[in-house]
Amino acid sequence: MRHMPSVALVSCLVAAALAASSGASPGASPNRYAQFVLQIDVAGPSGSIQLAGRGAADAQEHRAQIDLSSANGLEFQTVVSSVAHLTVFLTGGSVTNLPDGKTWARSDGAAAAPLFDPGVPLRIAAPHGTVLGTATIGGVAATEYAIVVHQPEAALLAPAAPASVLAHGLPAKLWLDPAGHPLRFTATVPFGKATAAIDETLSGFGEHVYLKLPPASAVWDPRVDKVTADVRSAIPSIESYRADNDSGGRYDPSKTETGYEGMTVAYLRKTYDLSLRPQLRIVRATRTSYCVEETRDGITVMKNGPSAPFVVGRHC
Repeated sequence: MRHMPSVALVSCLVAAALAASSGASPGASPNRYAQFVLQIDVAGPSGSIQLAGRGAADAQEHRAQIDLSSANGLEFQTVVSSVAHLTVFLTGGSVTNLPDGKTWARSDGAAAAPLFDPGVPLRIAAPHGTVLGTATIGGVAATEYAIVVHQPEAALLAPAAPASVLAHGLPAKLWLDPAGHPLRFTATVPFGKATAAIDETLSGFGEHVYLKLPPASAVWDPRVDKVTADVRSAIPSIESYRADNDSGGRYDPSKTETGYEGMTVAYLRKTYDLSLRPQLRIVRATRTSYCVEETRDGITVMKNGPSAPFVVGRHC
C-alpha cells in the first residue's frame, strides 16, 4: 500500500488548532531588498495559533525566504514566490513521507494561507495614506500611516480571501522612516472563518539577497496528484467504451467504428461516469490506442495509450 505524504503545511496546522493602496509596479519602490521579522497570529471560533518567522525579501523578484516556527514547536524553511500568485515551498518540520524522494512541498493560492509575501510593504509607494502619529522603531523615528492595499498585492497578503472581499482593498498600517523605508507593517486578513493578524518589522534595506526556488526535482506538487487522479478515474470508462465498441451488441456506440474510435468525453460522462470532469480531453482515439489529458490549476497530466504511464505535460 502506498503511504500518503505527511505534510504539516501552515494551513494544516491552523486547521488542526482551530478545528474549525498599492498597485505599484515592482520597480516603483526604492526598497528592493530587506530583512524582516514577522509574527502571524491566527484566531478563530475554537482557538488560536501563533507563527513566527524571520528572513529576507526581494520585492522586485517577488521572492522571500522565511525560517518559520509554529507554536507547537515545528520549524520549517519556507520559500515564497508571488510572480503570478502566492506560492509557498516548505521543507522541515513534519514535511515527511513525500513521494519519489521529494524534500519540499508546494502550496498555491488559498492553500498557502496564512503565509503571505513579505515583500508587499517594500512595493507600496510611500508616503501615502492618513497620518496617525509617530513612533520609534528600532531606534528610528517613524511616521504611522493608515493605508489601503489594493489588488493584486491584497491577494498576496490574504490568499484565502475571495476576490469580492478584497475588491475595495485591505486596510493596513505602515510605519515609514524619513527616507521612506517601511519599518513596520500590520494588517488583519480574513482566513476562512478565522482571521490572521500580520505584524512585520523590516530592516537592512538595500542589502542584496539572492533567493533561489527549490529545484523542481525536489518539490512534491499536490496539484499533480489531483490531476493524475482525475485522469486515472477516466480509464475504466475508456476501457468500457472500447469493449462496447467491439461488441457489436445493443450497447455498441458505433457499428462502423471499433476500439477507441469515436470516443468523446461527453459520451463517457453520459454513458459510464457522470463524475468525470468536463475538462478532460480526448486528444486522440484510434482503433488500438488513445491519448487523454487534463489541465487543472496550471498542471497538465496525460496518458498516451492503454499501457502508458501518467505523465506531467502535454505529450499527446
